Amino acid sequence: MTISATASKAQFIGNGVATVFNMPVGFRVFSAAHLTVTTTDPATGAVSLKTLNVDYTVAGVGLYTTVTVTMTVAPTNLHILDIKRVAPLTQSTDLRNQGAFFPEIHEDEFDYLTMLIQQVGGLVDYESRFNVAVAAAAATKAITFLTPRADANFGVTVAPNWNTPYWITNKTASGFTVNFGVFAPANATIDWRAFS
Repeated sequence: MTISATASKAQFIGNGVATVFNMPVGFRVFSAAHLTVTTTDPATGAVSLKTLNVDYTVAGVGLYTTVTVTMTVAPTNLHILDIKRVAPLTQSTDLRNQGAFFPEIHEDEFDYLTMLIQQVGGLVDYESRFNVAVAAAAATKAITFLTPRADANFGVTVAPNWNTPYWITNKTASGFTVNFGVFAPANATIDWRAFS
């Protein structure tokens, strides 16, 4: 079989009821531990990392069927559920010279390489958040990454929902600060993306 899904992640919006989330058709994962599951509160931007077999379970591991993530508790209404494949950057299959040829082993290795390529390709959009609330009259907004980067060598784009100049300061491996030339109005939000 093949990996027909090109994405290594999917995003869903919680409704407070649904607990079962299907990954795109053709999405494959070899271990439930290769998935990272988080929820984001759109009002505050707070991100919560979920724990396998405590906050969620995974079905369809290693199969060519639909991978399904089942949450123990339904994500809160309008909270963002992110499910991302994060496979280890290793190769554990040992193919011997003049050994037997097992096509499925080779196919699995090609699939794993495809997963790693998709994963690395996804690093270009390292992390992003949308509709992050900014307090009224705020002149700055501190952003903290879900997972710290190796260093502070990254770019940032920001889109405030009001007309203001902005600039980035305090870039670290853990996050950055957005500064606003015009104080934030009531109901202010920003969208941001950090990329390599």
